Amino acid sequence: MSLYESQFYIFLVAVYGGIIAGLAYEFYRILRRIFLSKKITTAIFDTLFAATAVLIFIYVSYITSSGELRFYVVLGYVAGFLMYSLSISRVFNSIFTKIIKLFIKNPKT
Repeated sequence: MSLYESQFYIFLVAVYGGIIAGLAYEFYRILRRIFLSKKITTAIFDTLFAATAVLIFIYVSYITSSGELRFYVVLGYVAGFLMYSLSISRVFNSIFTKIIKLFIKNPKT
């Protein structure tokens, strides 16, 4: 595999990591909307989600490039997150909301 092929593969895996982070964020947004009402609780869970997103990023970096941080890895991660947010976010929001409503009697949504 050439250097460019290797870098392109790493970029694509980073895009995938961004999409996974987008899915996780979508699920978190729905749970936050349903369960969290106090500002302090929301702030704590926002911090926990940010830490989770960083862990996803570190994991993706580790499995693709032995943890080396390159600009194209960050770019791929952001691109994946934006691709998710701008394309299929609404579909998954609807699906996740319906699934959660099946398990909860009186959600706030």
